Amino acid sequence: MTRTDLPAVTPLPCDPLVSLPQSVVRALLTAATLDGPTGVLTAQAWRLHAARSLHAARPGDHRASLVVDLDHFKRVNDRYGHLAGDAVLVAIVETIRAELRADDLVGRWGGDEFVALLALPTGTCSAGAVAERIRQRIEALCVRVEGPVGPVTVADLTVSIGAALHDGTARSGAPVPTGCCGPRIRPSTRPNTPAATVCGCIRSVRGRDAA
Repeated sequence: MTRTDLPAVTPLPCDPLVSLPQSVVRALLTAATLDGPTGVLTAQAWRLHAARSLHAARPGDHRASLVVDLDHFKRVNDRYGHLAGDAVLVAIVETIRAELRADDLVGRWGGDEFVALLALPTGTCSAGAVAERIRQRIEALCVRVEGPVGPVTVADLTVSIGAALHDGTARSGAPVPTGCCGPRIRPSTRPNTPAATVCGCIRSVRGRDAA
């Protein structure tokens, strides 16, 4: 049979995901959606889900975005190694989740930054209370990790937390804070300094000795 005798072949459209086993497809989707070390949403996935949540909100449905930044986390990685650092991040995530509802959105925004979108059925000031409880619980953490020369305990962890309120009017794009009077910083010095509260504006709760 010569080349001209070969039957004509009509190319068919092919979705590359369709041709892969379902287990591989699920693994790829999970990798694109969830942060590997901590299991929370990736930054891109969090933005998508948060935007959908705000778009579905009705006027008067209050939301709050929290940004939790672990202070001086590079010191943990430098002293104990990245595997130990990952263990600390997992403990931070578990602490954050313990203070949130099951349907609140938690994501990893950066290396040592996490974000959460909270529904506020009890009023806007509850966001500040949640942020303060998270800060206090993280300051009390003692995380047992494997260091370069054996097991060690990582303690004295602190975080800086910023909060922005949303009043239910955002309808597209990433979460946009509304009704804000600007950032306000109050340093926290353990054990007796009260935290800032969130009441209609952005405020931040900063960890002890935060840069």
